[in-house]
Amino acid sequence: MKKKYESYFNCNIIDNSSNNRFVFPINTLKEKFQNSNEDILNILETKAKELLRVSNNNNYVNKVKKSISIQLGNFVKPSLELTAKELGYSVRAIQQKLKAENSSYREILEETRKEISKNLILNNIQISEVAFILGFTEVSSFNKAFKKWYGHSPTSSL
Repeated sequence: MKKKYESYFNCNIIDNSSNNRFVFPINTLKEKFQNSNEDILNILETKAKELLRVSNNNNYVNKVKKSISIQLGNFVKPSLELTAKELGYSVRAIQQKLKAENSSYREILEETRKEISKNLILNNIQISEVAFILGFTEVSSFNKAFKKWYGHSPTSSL
């Protein structure tokens, strides 16, 4: 199995290490992704900057919203478990903190997806890409959610 990994990653693999990591030249960070999309990058960067401004208000709703946005930006399907882990709390503790602020993880996830979806659609990002970015498993699920949020289908926003 080690040989397969070495062949795939084109590097030496060290067994029984105390941690897992990839080491690569710093110049690699300057390389452009083959499948990059400047429009999506600009939208997500704008949203991240907005969240950083808002995050100066250290309430848990904003912390959870920021975590969800980062997960979406990394093309990871958001979850309460992952958010709790990132924030260093148990799932139950996050739920209690959000309840104390009259909110819930589900509400924050939906609000974050709603905000980002509108920006992506208005920037002519394909609906299937928007659904993927927002963590929907099916385009039809995204269409249904968008219609619930805005009262019309995403295609009528174009």
